[in-house]
Amino acid sequence: DLSTAASQAVLISGESGAGKSETTKLVLFYTSEMLSGQEGGIEDVLMEINPILEAFGNAKTVRNNNSSRFGKWIEVRLDPASRSLEGVQVVDYLLEVTRVTGQGTGERNYHIFYQLAADASTRSSLKLGDAAGANYLSANPMAIPGVDDEKELQNLRRALTMLDFATPEEESIFRTVAGIIHMGNIDFAERGHTNISTPDALIVAAELLGVQVEAMSKCFRFKRITTGMETVMSPLTRDKAMAARDSMAKMIYGLLFKWIVGRCNQALGKTIGCSADSSAQFIGVLDIAGFESFETNFLEQLLINLSNEKLQYFFNNIVFTRELEEYRAEEISIANIVFPDNSDVLALIEGAGGILTMLDDATTGVRQTDESFTQKLLMDKVGHSRFLKPRKYNPLVFGVKHYAGEVF
Repeated sequence: DLSTAASQAVLISGESGAGKSETTKLVLFYTSEMLSGQEGGIEDVLMEINPILEAFGNAKTVRNNNSSRFGKWIEVRLDPASRSLEGVQVVDYLLEVTRVTGQGTGERNYHIFYQLAADASTRSSLKLGDAAGANYLSANPMAIPGVDDEKELQNLRRALTMLDFATPEEESIFRTVAGIIHMGNIDFAERGHTNISTPDALIVAAELLGVQVEAMSKCFRFKRITTGMETVMSPLTRDKAMAARDSMAKMIYGLLFKWIVGRCNQALGKTIGCSADSSAQFIGVLDIAGFESFETNFLEQLLINLSNEKLQYFFNNIVFTRELEEYRAEEISIANIVFPDNSDVLALIEGAGGILTMLDDATTGVRQTDESFTQKLLMDKVGHSRFLKPRKYNPLVFGVKHYAGEVF
């Protein structure tokens, strides 16, 4: 009955390895099969976003050989009367950019890095002959048992063609990824001022990324300080230069990923919107990382767990609070249901004066460090029931007591 038809949303969540990515693909496959259309239409193109998003956004972790390291909302706009698909839009969330410059034991960088290195012709054109020894890739074995990275690159290229990526665009994407690999091989030495000790890596990285060698060198070795009307270039130490290099690599990859998602949206129907008053109906799929707690946790884990706290709060509000209000309004006698309220966790992290607010303040201060920020948190939040001190003294560690467990 079209008069009662309404948009639908599917929430897919769970811990790493639970099957979120595969479930998302099954939902999209079912949707594309149920919609009518000629072969080669947008219904078929819909399925080609998976190899692209997986190549640039998925990686091997200790729990999963194809773990999605970002969240996504996929909105499939359709016409119920004709059972036809009108367009698709992908919105990405929280790409784990820290993986670009370092991975844990038994884990890999994003699949695309290894796919490019696996193909002999591509490896040669991008000067990736020593990819196995690259700083950003050498922490763990290059290969995944049972996975053919060269074949996966072929699948990726086919998907890019299906979504109307031009050959120059594909080449530019691959050059950018290779440039990041070479950027990771740039090292520094302190001889009075910090200098580049691996000029060959700098030259190749600059060439692939299409920038001037000297300009790239300055970005790593100096910071710009503006006082009044005067701007001064202050030299960095070797450690800070390496941190600047890694920050640049993460920023470039994050921007590349955003661009790729936007480019996919152009091919899948860029004119659709998500506004509440839109007359078009949609099927939305939210694939988001579940609660995470690793041996070492970073800002990404805090933000991922915050998103899960918000989902839990939404669930509590819809399933418990609103249902109980309806029962009372209809004078239905029910037992008193007690359910956990996690609003205090949300307030601790994102509320006024919360952890994220204090982090914002710390980034604008003078001579702020990770240690000074952590110590300020430990002093300011010590009385909060959801804030935890480390069990063993560590000047860079604090904990949050989430609904699903403690994370430090």
